[in-house]
Amino acid sequence: MLDMKTWLLGSVIILAPQMAAAGQTGQYTQDGLRTGWYVSVQAGANWLQDQKIYGTDACCVYTPYGGVEFDAGWFASFATGYALGQNWNVELELAYRHNDIDCLTGAATTCAAYQAGYPKPGLVWQFSQFANVRYDIPVGPHAYVGLGAGIGGSLISAEDEAGSHDDDYVLAGQLIGQAGYRISKRADIFVDYRYMVTDEPVFANLSYVSGKLDTSFYDVENQTLSIGVRFGLQDECCTQAAPPPPAPPAPPNPQVEVPREFIVFFGFNKFNLTPDAQRVIAEAVTAASHLRAERILVVGHADSVGSPKYNASLSERRADAVRSELVRLGFSSERIVAEGRGESEPLVPTGDNVREPQNRRVNVTIVINAATH
Repeated sequence: MLDMKTWLLGSVIILAPQMAAAGQTGQYTQDGLRTGWYVSVQAGANWLQDQKIYGTDACCVYTPYGGVEFDAGWFASFATGYALGQNWNVELELAYRHNDIDCLTGAATTCAAYQAGYPKPGLVWQFSQFANVRYDIPVGPHAYVGLGAGIGGSLISAEDEAGSHDDDYVLAGQLIGQAGYRISKRADIFVDYRYMVTDEPVFANLSYVSGKLDTSFYDVENQTLSIGVRFGLQDECCTQAAPPPPAPPAPPNPQVEVPREFIVFFGFNKFNLTPDAQRVIAEAVTAASHLRAERILVVGHADSVGSPKYNASLSERRADAVRSELVRLGFSSERIVAEGRGESEPLVPTGDNVREPQNRRVNVTIVINAATH
């Protein structure tokens, strides 16, 4: 079996360079993964691997005695963390696992005899503390899968059928697999699998091994399946209302069209309208009525995060959202021209795959005929 310290060292060597790279860049993925502080809670079932028991006598002879078999137990945890961007998350976790003993086997007893003689079995509980690292992989607009690992410690307490108990604090590590889905602006739900392993705990006050001074388990292995909820503690500012530019001077040609422009900003990977965005659109409708506009041009844009095809589609959805709001406020749909131009016309030039709030926008241009003014 893989040594516990070797397992943990390997996890650190693999994850450390990736974490360093994540901390040195400001780039993000396209699918709206959360950034900033969060908390999470989860609960589920825990399966504690059956254990071999070893005893140490007065002559320090360390010999196998038998085994302990466990019932399926339960698990609960709380974590607080920070989503760094570029899909990486770091968090601190507290977790509790509880498993009753099903039976004790060995030279002194059998499983059936144990269950018949001790209707109230012993138990093992574990209280662990971990520093976790997780990498989330988007698989859709709201869904993701995550892979991670954690390093920490676990307080393991064992109680035998006679009521004696002892505990030991040992080094621990875990591997994490998750599948999550965003259900609101701030909340995700997820299904979580964990494989946790610890160093060997040693217990001095148990009667598992009669006549022995110390009782030891082998490396404690747990498999945990749970469901959880993650809450974001901060929200990205999604919209800004840009003041309209000053009116251009009257053109010499009375047939030249004179535009008036408003800008509606959107959150990352979003096309919904916030109250600020609705206010800007209402101002545009008021201006169009005052200027007796011939038509309104609505052009959606996106930043450079994601593929050009995805951003073209996203910019069209943003333009459609603004167009629908203009119609709702009373402007004729026949006089609105809406289109999306993807990431091809940034307001702020950037490189590829850069999250820029001012490029996530829709330009609303009021077109009038100067001859009517």
